[in-house]
Amino acid sequence: MKKLQAIILLVLLIGSVFVVGITDNVNAAGGVADTAWPMFHGDVRHTGLSQYDSSGNLGALRWKYYAGGNIFSSAAISSDGGIYFGSDNYFLYSLDSSGAQRWRHRTGGAIDSSPAVATDGTIYFGSEDSYLYALNPDGSLRWRFATYGAIDSSPAVATDGTIYVGSMDGRLYAVNPDGTQKWGYDTGSGNEIRYSSPAIAPDGTIYIGSSGSIYAINPDGSLKWEYNAWSSVDYSSPSIAPDGTIYVGTSDSLLAINPDSSLLWSFSTSSDAVLTTPAIGSDGTIYIGTVSGELYAVNSDGTQKWAYTAGSSIYSSPAISSDGTIFFGCNDGKIYAINPDGSLRWTYSTGDDVRSSPAISSDGTIFFASYDGNLYAIGNENPPSPPRNLMVTDKGPGYINISWEAPLNDGGSRITSYKIYRGTASGQETYYTYVPADTLYLLDDSPIPGETNYYYVTAVNAGGESDPSNEASVFISSDTAPSPPLNLTATAGAGFIELSWEPPSEGAPLVNYTVYRGTESGGEVLLKVVGSSTTVYRDSSVDVGHRYYYYVTASNEVGESAPSNEVNEEPLSSGTTGSGDSSSFLILAVFVLILIVGALLFIMKKKGEQNPPQASQPQQGNQMPPGNPEYPPQASQPAEYAETPPEPENTPENPE
Repeated sequence: MKKLQAIILLVLLIGSVFVVGITDNVNAAGGVADTAWPMFHGDVRHTGLSQYDSSGNLGALRWKYYAGGNIFSSAAISSDGGIYFGSDNYFLYSLDSSGAQRWRHRTGGAIDSSPAVATDGTIYFGSEDSYLYALNPDGSLRWRFATYGAIDSSPAVATDGTIYVGSMDGRLYAVNPDGTQKWGYDTGSGNEIRYSSPAIAPDGTIYIGSSGSIYAINPDGSLKWEYNAWSSVDYSSPSIAPDGTIYVGTSDSLLAINPDSSLLWSFSTSSDAVLTTPAIGSDGTIYIGTVSGELYAVNSDGTQKWAYTAGSSIYSSPAISSDGTIFFGCNDGKIYAINPDGSLRWTYSTGDDVRSSPAISSDGTIFFASYDGNLYAIGNENPPSPPRNLMVTDKGPGYINISWEAPLNDGGSRITSYKIYRGTASGQETYYTYVPADTLYLLDDSPIPGETNYYYVTAVNAGGESDPSNEASVFISSDTAPSPPLNLTATAGAGFIELSWEPPSEGAPLVNYTVYRGTESGGEVLLKVVGSSTTVYRDSSVDVGHRYYYYVTASNEVGESAPSNEVNEEPLSSGTTGSGDSSSFLILAVFVLILIVGALLFIMKKKGEQNPPQASQPQQGNQMPPGNPEYPPQASQPAEYAETPPEPENTPENPE
């Protein structure tokens, strides 16, 4: 038996280890999420190139969300269309695709780092409180990893789930999906890794910039090579072309470096710093922005293709849609859309610098943030689909309630209002009123009496007005509710209060009366509904020592009347009666007394039948001679002289 138990325990142990291994493997975040824009600059190679078309994007505002604080962080998009971004107000935000907040998570510092979304939905980002954070999809904290410096660098997630991020302590960190450190590479004394974010090549090599160099780090944390740029690489992140070429901006040029660390070419920007991460188009064109406000398009051989001059410095890294449109923000408060030939397609103005890099969604919407504290969604300008399921939810004398559901499609722009149309014939409705976008109902307090009222609703956004919803209708009678009941009175009794009233003077045939009660004037609530033929109600659910207030209403098929006059009364205790009960009590007392007297007489009669009176025996010497009635009887002696006391009579007072 002991051997069998040992075998069972061994099997359970092996099974539990196997299950734990499977669970760990399932819970591991295996790379960056396969979404439209899961991290900074779109992918782990930082190409900034989207697979989605934006040719239909007309530069119209779909919505904006105010988070507050300066926003440098770029947006990431999850598999369900959610948008994540950080703010200098210490919060990471999660919005749904309509721009509504799902949650926010507070850290201990400003968040300039752009989040990265892993395949399991985990959100990774850095904060200036020196921590790398991992949040669950619901916004709860999974873990945080401490470094020795602020983290403005944006994390990248490798296919094995390893998270790479730079810190201002000069180290590149590799962190396991469970939050433990895998390794850390120190770029040396005096170096800082500020906004430069790691890019991951297909062979697993990690590239990152620091104060004056570009580093290539092997997946095991060892140095592959270091390229001395002789200028700052604090802001620009490396981007990796399909052929393995690494592009990075410095304080005065764009560098193209071969995978073996040799310089392929250098494009001079006339001593203007390149603070943006290069974007790589599908044709190999590289796009960079400069502090002087130039957007350069550079051929893959290092020659200039064209340049577009914006209104101010460019800190926002360009993003490219599949149709070739280039999007970037500018410190003049605008986001620019540039055609592949370098001509302007459109601009959209915000209230402050735009240093956040654009993110491109699957429908071509552009998400970016501004120093004015808003995250913007810029897209198409089409009307929404119609509101759904319009219905009448209630009606009464002088009112109709209608409600509806929001459209399935907002048309690419946030709904701003709903218009309500009304008429007295189907299909003949005209504009009646409107309600704000967050209101999905209307209380019509002036319907047309004696008619069927017809309604439909439309939704409105920046692109126009939707088609009508379904039609809803209801008939409103021309009859009126009754007038209030008359002459309500209250009479106190022992443990109850009795109400009485008279019918209303006006109104269609009544359906019922409603009695209201409270413990203070004006505080009455519904107590009882009684029939229309009842004009008296006794309230027995009262407590002695409390004063109660009442009013009564009358109802017909049209509605309920206004309240009657208000009355109040206190119930009497059980030892007292009100004036209305004195006669009843007297009648009851007399009835009980008659019963008692009748019972006594009945008992006396029964006793008399059971014990008839006996004839008295004459005493000797005192017999009256028969036939001599004139013989005088002797006087009886007093009782005190009698030899024996007289026997008591058998009476109810002295029973045997």
